[in-house]
Amino acid sequence: MNLIFRKANSDELTKVLNLYQTTAQWFLSQNINQWKQWLVPTEDLVFWLKEGIKNEEFWFSENENAEIKGMFRLLYEDEDYWGKQDIEAGYVHSLITLREFSGEKIGEKMLQFVEDELIKKNIFLFRLDCVASNEKLCNYYISKGFTPLFDKQMKYTINRFFEKKLK
Repeated sequence: MNLIFRKANSDELTKVLNLYQTTAQWFLSQNINQWKQWLVPTEDLVFWLKEGIKNEEFWFSENENAEIKGMFRLLYEDEDYWGKQDIEAGYVHSLITLREFSGEKIGEKMLQFVEDELIKKNIFLFRLDCVASNEKLCNYYISKGFTPLFDKQMKYTINRFFEKKLK
């Protein structure tokens, strides 16, 4: 199955927010302490989404029928999480695979797409983070070649930060 990647349009805030809320509900059902803030998002979270859409940072992964299977946010600077950096990197947030497509390697395909995009731009460092207590997700990123660097207290959770050198 081929995936088509496209940037979220300015009128798709509801779709983006729905993906967060659906995923947050699934995390809650699995007793995973992640993304509870998205169940009833605050004004600052909605603003964060709006800014990301306006800056063309949100990407959907879809099948040939334009059915959304996943989403991620790709940035080229991430001072809020990583601080000021002297090295170029790509930063991914909110890697979401809809649960009904679990097993189709959507997450893997999205990570590969990001790697390809970064390499096209001569950026050879790929960074992301997740909630440190989500061991399954942390181990998934390690299995995909990411190295855990440190844990950091963020606004809602303690996150584990990862990076992958692409060359």
